[in-house]
Amino acid sequence: MAKKRYSAFEGELVFQWVDRWFQLGRLLWDLFRFDETPSPPPPTEIDGINYQGLRFWFIDHESQFRPLWRDFYRSQDWVLRPDGDLIAEIRDAEYVLENAFFCWYGPENLYQLVHALDIQSGIDIWEPSEHRAWTAMMDVLQMSTKVVEFYEWINERTEMDVTTCENDKVTESTKEPGADILVVDHDVSYLKLVSRLLTAEGYEVDITLDATDALNKIRRKRYNLLIAGQPMPGMKFFELYEYVKTVDPSLAKRTFVLDVSVTEKHMREFLLKNKLSYMSRPFETKQLLNEVNWMLSEDK
Repeated sequence: MAKKRYSAFEGELVFQWVDRWFQLGRLLWDLFRFDETPSPPPPTEIDGINYQGLRFWFIDHESQFRPLWRDFYRSQDWVLRPDGDLIAEIRDAEYVLENAFFCWYGPENLYQLVHALDIQSGIDIWEPSEHRAWTAMMDVLQMSTKVVEFYEWINERTEMDVTTCENDKVTESTKEPGADILVVDHDVSYLKLVSRLLTAEGYEVDITLDATDALNKIRRKRYNLLIAGQPMPGMKFFELYEYVKTVDPSLAKRTFVLDVSVTEKHMREFLLKNKLSYMSRPFETKQLLNEVNWMLSEDK
């Protein structure tokens, strides 16, 4: 029997879901670090914002994701059935099995999440049980292994939709051919990801981990676009940008910020004042490429 095939869009959706699942797991892992303190501090405002961002993304894409997970789930030999003895008493068992992630992003905030997971008894305090938190994190790790299997499973069955990919691009007549892009970021994984994506689009890409090195590169070579991540070693973004305005004013107008969070007031004000485009992490591949293509288009 031939394997069912999935579109490139569906494969990308699963990739984005897996990526965010690991981000959520890391967020929770950092919140329950009993090895550093006997009583972990309550989540910060940024923790809450990051959870909300992940939660809203999961909710927005749930209806597209569930059929894909269901296909994978039902094909596995470890699958549980709604009428099985282990889960016979679970309310809405079939839904739970077909979306085992919901309990992790369904609650409205982190306090309600730890309460729903039975890690603590109330929602107005932050007193997680070490034993229950450890059990919950083991569940996250176990689920993560299934998530990786899911990604590999659907990746083997994903077809590249050339038509869809071409429609997502800016036409060659409006995009600067072979434009040179400089990417500076503190995170090697993001550097490699962005470089790979842009190179596949036909751009010439230089990368660096250091802001001072980025400035030296700008002095030696004329770039069409600067992508700057936050934070960055060497100097603050504000300082780098002021130098860029002096060395290459046209590049300053085509500077794009990849920021972990733009919730800080001074960063928001700086971006608005200088009319800079930005994108918070995690970002969607298609969204990044569309933004870059637009910034380099002749019509900008």
